[in-house]
Amino acid sequence: GFGGSWSANADNVAYELSLQQNGNGVSGRYQGDDGSAGQINGRVSGNVLRFSWLQSDGTRGSGKFKLAADGQSFAGSYNFGNNPDAVEGSWNGTRQ
Repeated sequence: GFGGSWSANADNVAYELSLQQNGNGVSGRYQGDDGSAGQINGRVSGNVLRFSWLQSDGTRGSGKFKLAADGQSFAGSYNFGNNPDAVEGSWNGTRQ
């Protein structure tokens, strides 16, 4: 699943993600090297997590992460709208 600690990268900014998965629900928080921080809430369908994100400065959007078959990494995207499938930037991660 998606639960655990992740090292992620979105458009050349490094992030630390901490996610908890309970059934199909996933929640957690992220902290970026650029000082950004926020929360993620979403749902898993198969190996894809679709989520909304809300930063502490009020910036918000959505995105999706696709978990690799070995569960050790994800490839994903994010945007500043409400459709998790819309792509405005990449957001990829590896399990810590």
